[in-house]
Amino acid sequence: MPRGRLALALLPGLAFAVWYALSASRAAGGMGFPLDDSWIHAQFARNLATGHGFSYTGGRAVSGSTAPLWTVALAAAYFIVRNMIAAALIAGVACQLTAGYYAVRLTQLFDVPRAVALLAAPLAVVTPVMVWGAVSGMEVPLAAMLVLAGLYHYLRAGDARGPRWIGAALLGLAALARPESLAIAAIVVGTEWLRPGPIGMRALRFAEGSLIVAVVFAPLVLFSWYTIGHPLPTTFYAKSGPGILQALQTGDRAMLTRDVVVFGPAAVANFGLILLDQFGWSAWLLAAAAAGAVIARGARRVGLVLCAILLLVPFAMGLTAPQRLKPDNVRYAAQLVAVAVPLLAGGLYHLLRRPAFAAALIGMAAIFTAERAVRGVDTYAGSVRTIQQLQVLAGRWVAATLPAEAIVAVNDVGAIAYFGNRRILDLEGLVSPEVLPYRRLRDRGLKTVTDFRPDYLVIFPHWYPDIAASPMFVEVRRIRVADNVISAGDTLVVYRTPWARAP
Repeated sequence: MPRGRLALALLPGLAFAVWYALSASRAAGGMGFPLDDSWIHAQFARNLATGHGFSYTGGRAVSGSTAPLWTVALAAAYFIVRNMIAAALIAGVACQLTAGYYAVRLTQLFDVPRAVALLAAPLAVVTPVMVWGAVSGMEVPLAAMLVLAGLYHYLRAGDARGPRWIGAALLGLAALARPESLAIAAIVVGTEWLRPGPIGMRALRFAEGSLIVAVVFAPLVLFSWYTIGHPLPTTFYAKSGPGILQALQTGDRAMLTRDVVVFGPAAVANFGLILLDQFGWSAWLLAAAAAGAVIARGARRVGLVLCAILLLVPFAMGLTAPQRLKPDNVRYAAQLVAVAVPLLAGGLYHLLRRPAFAAALIGMAAIFTAERAVRGVDTYAGSVRTIQQLQVLAGRWVAATLPAEAIVAVNDVGAIAYFGNRRILDLEGLVSPEVLPYRRLRDRGLKTVTDFRPDYLVIFPHWYPDIAASPMFVEVRRIRVADNVISAGDTLVVYRTPWARAP
């Protein structure tokens, strides 16, 4: 494929990323991130790049990143450029554009004309979640890139042993960028059982693929066991809720039934809403494209695998983390949105069998998808402004005001830790695993604070009404943002506790 044409096809994604970043800078008075979670990655990455290992605050190693591969990539970029926002932008945009390249390569596996396949690039890179992800400091484009690359190398391999292990390894890495990608790897490797041939050969291929994915994913499991005594990062146990794993651990049959009958199907329906939100009217073409993909001569396996991913992975997400998959949490499904692109392009071509007509529809889909991204500019800029004027400001105040040895309990742990440079007690348990057992208590906030005795609190009062109402704590600062776009509250309050050391 001519490099010049591919570069032109990817250019809209770069243009949107620059537009988003500049709009946010103008709105917020400087560059920043649209989520406090982005600063969690930044804190881990800075510590890793500066020789403090995978620690958060206090020098203790902790498995608190759901996307450790992104943290490592961000640390590597920060080690080179020594500016966290620049590092995130460089890494994010590079992954966004590479994901567009692999969207083209995966579309080519449908045996479509080169001009049709090339249209998958702009469609992939201008989806709102990919543009947002490229400049967000989050793992979104890395996960999408690795999933598309893994699918391409695995499905292209056919019976060739070498390239297939490359695809399996990339899918394993994708699970280190977003754990939901582990379900994608399981589906892809599991299809080996459905391929023609002796059962022994099918079993060998399945075993090889499973082993490669397991070996790549194993370091996260081992590190989690070593640091927190559980096989997955603290973020899973803090956020997953009443999912199937909790149901199996507690023997709660009612919860298990609810996960399978209610939450799984609801997640699939919510993923449909996500596709409508990302692609607009062109999302309705996916059903027709799926039909064309599964009847494609010579590429039926590719079509079936992509269709299975788009149906089964959302269901699995609903089982493990109920109510997480919805349009306002689209970043958890960005890799699935990316998978929809080659299915749409390749499937439409095989359904219509007219290159010019298929190209026109795909091009129109890219235009309408770009229109959805245009709508997201102001929201992105407002989100950055909110985080800058609330959590970042709180972190800077902590650094300038509180004693260096103070322990600060927080519920938003990202920017306050990054800018505050104080030891943090995370009341939600994301980076403080010792707090996780308290999450099921009715008065968990007050109980956690009285047991661990931090010096100061920086919290949203409505999250912890028992703390806000207690006379034990003295308010010393209130930070409020007008026109809150993304934060869980518009007011952060700093309290001094009875155990605070003298300034």
